[in-house]
Amino acid sequence: MSDAAPTPIVTGIREARLPFEEGGTYACPIHGLRLGDASFVGIAGEVFVEYALFGRERSAAKSTIISGYTDGSIGYIPVAEAYEKGGYETGANRYFASGKPWDPSVEEVLKRAITEMLAELSD
Repeated sequence: MSDAAPTPIVTGIREARLPFEEGGTYACPIHGLRLGDASFVGIAGEVFVEYALFGRERSAAKSTIISGYTDGSIGYIPVAEAYEKGGYETGANRYFASGKPWDPSVEEVLKRAITEMLAELSD
């Protein structure tokens, strides 16, 4: 029999209400999993790399992965800076299930959801 402690496993699920440019919100599922010293946060959209970097900085885990396309795809989820730079990602959402472009405040909302999920996983 091994003296090794069992690997802690923690799961979480929540919903972030992502804001549309023209008002209203859309439900974005956020999933979390902690396996020992690794945390995983899954988001139902194609997230910009800045969200992964943000999650790594905020996580108490030794290894953290923020991934997109978890539980579906609601389209690109840009950061606020992308709206200033332009590009197709900020308006491409109209072609996905949500049907409308996100408001630039989507970054703040999603980062708050990532922070809350990581805190839940570290408890």
